[in-house]
Amino acid sequence: GKAVKFWNNVARKVLCDDANHVVELVRTSRRNHALDMVSGYLDLPNAFKGIIIISGDGLVYEVLQGIMARRDWAKCAQQLPLGVIPGGSD
Repeated sequence: GKAVKFWNNVARKVLCDDANHVVELVRTSRRNHALDMVSGYLDLPNAFKGIIIISGDGLVYEVLQGIMARRDWAKCAQQLPLGVIPGGSD
């Protein structure tokens, strides 16, 4: 949809090509997919420099809920900046 087109046409170029960041792209496939991934990822605050969400507010909510479900939620909240790029439904 809209988020995939934005990633392919704009964000990938800016983040990967221009800024030379290494990116792990995850496309969610079901409800609570992002929540499950974020809450279950081992050592999340040390594995990534940040999380960028290209979607609507539902995915932002899932990611935040996943962070808050972690034992190290405070460390994640302090060390992992969240970037939100609108990409939900029109």
